[in-house]
Amino acid sequence: MLFSILIFLIFIFFPHNVDPIWIKVAILSACLPVAGNVFAMSIFYNNFINQTSGSIFMTTILSTFSVPFVLYLLLNYF
Repeated sequence: MLFSILIFLIFIFFPHNVDPIWIKVAILSACLPVAGNVFAMSIFYNNFINQTSGSIFMTTILSTFSVPFVLYLLLNYF
């Protein structure tokens, strides 16, 4: 959620000639959980396996609330 707010602030304070649909896609993509390839890399390098599995779990739980909320805001107010 904090990363999506940061992306929103970047596009607000540093305006670009970007189509608004791409701004919405960037903000919504910032709400998504950590990808599974992080876990695959941690297994490959045999390092931080427990931490990455925990972060995938926590960000997936958090994204079940943040994605619908941000999607609602983007569709109704932005």
